[in-house]
Amino acid sequence: MRFVNPFSTSAPMKQQRWLRIIPVALIMYTISYVDRTNISLALDPEISTMMKDLFMDDRLKGEAAGIFFFGYMLLQIPGGYWARRWSARKLISIFLISWGVCAVGCGLAHTFRQFEVMRFLLGVAESGVFPATLVLLANWFPRSERARANAYWILCQPLALVAASPFTSQLLKVYGWQRMMLATNQLMTPLLMT
Repeated sequence: MRFVNPFSTSAPMKQQRWLRIIPVALIMYTISYVDRTNISLALDPEISTMMKDLFMDDRLKGEAAGIFFFGYMLLQIPGGYWARRWSARKLISIFLISWGVCAVGCGLAHTFRQFEVMRFLLGVAESGVFPATLVLLANWFPRSERARANAYWILCQPLALVAASPFTSQLLKVYGWQRMMLATNQLMTPLLMT
């Protein structure tokens, strides 16, 4: 297999990487923030029955929100290492498939423990995506362009909050927390797979 240095490519390829890599990374990570918005709205007892349905008090609410980040911390460093040693693109694909399965699993939960386990696994599945994407961007963008590439990618955070909150709250009102989670995750999973 012949290695091609992406920095020594022609001008059309230089433009294509901005149009191919950045939008995909932006959409991919926007979806993760949509999921976080879903959870924060679903855990609000004034607009959702999730706490009542899963027999949660405020302590369990905090545990349900926080358990995701325990899983998220697990593969941050190994994810970057594996992406550098193996393949950032393949690693991101594996994590995204796992991410979609776990996100749908959260909507299928009927007990607090089921929900908690799925949130933890979702955190694990999502944890390797961030460092692998950083490695991917580092492989495709020279140092002089990397800050701009990372800034466009991180733009997903405010975009997700602005776009997801009205959509999610409407689904929550009409269908309830489980169907809202299933619907948004089933809508997002095909985007992750492209």
